[in-house]
Amino acid sequence: MIFKKNLYLLISCIISGCSNNSSYGNESIREELDLDNWFYEIEDSKLLMAPYLSELFISAVNNNFQLQTSLLDIKKGKINKRINDYDKNVQMNANIGTSHSKSLEHGGNSNNSYTTSVGVFYDFDFFGKKSVEDKLNLIEQELLFLDFLGLRNDVVTSLINEYVSISANKLRLNLHRRIKAIRIDALRIEKERFESGVSVNSEVIFSQRKLDYELKEIKKINEEIFDSVNKIENLIGRSEVVDPNEISELDIINLPEFKISDLPEIAGTHYNVLSSMLKIKSSSLKLEREELEWYPQISISGTIGTQGDKLLKLFENPAGALSSTIILPFIEWHKRAVNVDLLNVDLSISHLDYEYKVGSVVDNMNNALINLYSAQRDYEFSQVDLSATELTNYYSLSEYDYGFTSKYEYLLSEVELLNSKLAQVDAQHAFVNAKTNLCSALDYHGCF
Repeated sequence: MIFKKNLYLLISCIISGCSNNSSYGNESIREELDLDNWFYEIEDSKLLMAPYLSELFISAVNNNFQLQTSLLDIKKGKINKRINDYDKNVQMNANIGTSHSKSLEHGGNSNNSYTTSVGVFYDFDFFGKKSVEDKLNLIEQELLFLDFLGLRNDVVTSLINEYVSISANKLRLNLHRRIKAIRIDALRIEKERFESGVSVNSEVIFSQRKLDYELKEIKKINEEIFDSVNKIENLIGRSEVVDPNEISELDIINLPEFKISDLPEIAGTHYNVLSSMLKIKSSSLKLEREELEWYPQISISGTIGTQGDKLLKLFENPAGALSSTIILPFIEWHKRAVNVDLLNVDLSISHLDYEYKVGSVVDNMNNALINLYSAQRDYEFSQVDLSATELTNYYSLSEYDYGFTSKYEYLLSEVELLNSKLAQVDAQHAFVNAKTNLCSALDYHGCF
């Protein structure tokens, strides 16, 4: 608890200029959107101990629907910024018109009229309103990027979890198939013992139930593998068929390289915390923009044009006009006052949201660390238990070879050994999941 409070205080002191060093490996999108180091460089990551997983990462970056939509939102934001920049410049327009009229009742000559005009318009920004708008647009782009980081985190975590699940289930499937073969042999022995009168029917039924259990487990594991494959294919946008035979590595992620003292800095650059900080800044700027609405708006416009009934003499007598406009918004003082109150409430909500997000990030890190230590301990215990079971099985095999025990008793010892290996796979799977969850809580700092 004391550690959490101190960590919270340190994070609260981190300045808002922190950046996220995340990057992915899609050069074409990066060049088009100027993403620079926004993507993780998966090709150079330590996850290359699982090459097929790296290929799936790249497929997800290129084809995942949510990631691609998020990237297009970022691109759309950049285009909107360019449009806003154009709107702030001097506006120019040119018009050319012609008309032709003739009396239908009396006939006579027709009347022709030609007009041309060129106009300019500019809205002055003496009080900095456009500057505030620029800052708000920039914050919106940064928020879109942080949304992308959150989606990226979710996709990477889901992909790793499903990949590891397939690896673990393949190991479990192999062990359960070996147990099934032993159960079939044990059932045969029990039937022979029952037929010879040295056993009872309940023992046969018990062996049959044990075999049925293994068959159900094998079916269940196959279904889980199929489900994980389907989820991975969804994550990579159905761009390719996932081959479970290519997946073999279980412990594919290293322990994150960080110190406890690094946690405040890591938490301070977490996308959720940065997003909350930007929302505070956005609320402050919106309040500032609303206060600037009290100031007058000044604009100037000018036109020059010609008009005549003969096209060749159209430009002989041009005329021009210059006008300026001042808009005083004081008549809406009551509406402005209410808007200011509303924006002050939004600003308070943004501050509360920031405090909540910081606490949530810290809690996730603490819980992930605790779960990691617990899973690591359980995995180490499972290895010790497996070593003890292997020793017991060795003595059981020796006793069977020397005729001190029956084959049935030796088969039971083999089942115990395989069950111990299953427990180790379960513990290792939980340990890898704990490492993945910690990396996710750390926004994958130090994991690649």
